[in-house]
Amino acid sequence: LHEGLAAAGAALWIVAAMNAFNFLDNMNGVLAGVVAALCAPFFALALALDQVAVAALLAVSFGACAGFLPHNFPRARIFLGDGGSQALGYW
Repeated sequence: LHEGLAAAGAALWIVAAMNAFNFLDNMNGVLAGVVAALCAPFFALALALDQVAVAALLAVSFGACAGFLPHNFPRARIFLGDGGSQALGYW
């Protein structure tokens, strides 16, 4: 019973995080800025813990979001959409 409750809670948490990031996508530049700001300290932490693969993925995510930011400020020319925002929320 306890494992089933834990799995349901974890699934609910993941869906809630994805939905929260999807809501952030309605304002220009906010979602990519938040993700870039979250990736930077976690990158440093992953390097400090010798988690090289995680650090590499965080560096790629940071670079992608930082590179996307200039194109997503007003007058935004590119949008993440549901697929991009939910993928970042899952990550």
